[in-house]
Amino acid sequence: MTKIRLIRNDGAMLTLDATQYSLNITRSIPVLPVPVLGERAAVDLNMVAADFKIDVMLADDDCASSVFGATAAVASVDFSALANNDGGVHSPYMTGGGTVTVSDLNDNYFEIESTYTGENTTRAPIRIKFNSSTASHSASASPPTVTVGVQGITTDAALAAAVKTACEAANFSPRQVSTTGTTFSSAFTITLSEGVNDPSGTSSRLIFTQVDKGSGGNNGTPTFNKNFTPYIPLYEECGGGVDKSCRSAGDKLQDLIAYVGNASILGATGSLVGGEIPIDGSLSEEQPLIISSEYRYHTTHC
Repeated sequence: MTKIRLIRNDGAMLTLDATQYSLNITRSIPVLPVPVLGERAAVDLNMVAADFKIDVMLADDDCASSVFGATAAVASVDFSALANNDGGVHSPYMTGGGTVTVSDLNDNYFEIESTYTGENTTRAPIRIKFNSSTASHSASASPPTVTVGVQGITTDAALAAAVKTACEAANFSPRQVSTTGTTFSSAFTITLSEGVNDPSGTSSRLIFTQVDKGSGGNNGTPTFNKNFTPYIPLYEECGGGVDKSCRSAGDKLQDLIAYVGNASILGATGSLVGGEIPIDGSLSEEQPLIISSEYRYHTTHC
């Protein structure tokens, strides 16, 4: 059997054992008669029909396995590119013809919610603010703010490195920003990676990983202040955090029904076909469960 994972928009996953699967894509070009001329005209409306079928065995997860443990939400800020994508291409930020300078960043900031601060509206998110008049970094508690000194910085990689250094040194005592402490590092770990416009070997993308794992870390941050708008870098909001994902066969069956029932295919809602489901949710090996014309699942027990 093959392990497959169905991934929801919020990053949550359903792990299944597939015995077989198939994907068929058909392009439709309708042909219209033209009575007066006695001819036919074809119109390509760029309409595609997809048929995705999976046969799966539903079984209880091994809850002792680390595979099904909670995972942390992740966000990113990529200083190699502007968030705008005119013509489908993200413009360079500072390096490689970019137009953003440290003067543009001065007094601008973005905010990011930790799992802890997001639990209560009275807890302010962590603010990361730029100061072009100094190269030194500092931190304050009300609201929890990291001030990043960017004086003299002219490259994307140097800007990302400065943010990382400032955040990792920040302590907001006595303000809690996580369940365990007052430091930025108690709420997030930061790593550097290659940005979309980085040359090989350069790292301008900051990855913020929540220390407190679970779905509580999924939120709509980072957010940027109004004056930051022309200079907002490419970013991804906190997502992918999942609570312990160990599920029984019955849980998986319910999830599959919900996935298809809530799906929208060309504006039509998915439906169950192929017979009634017993009230107790049980199915035998001889009793396949068919969910819509697009999805097919088979179970031996639940």
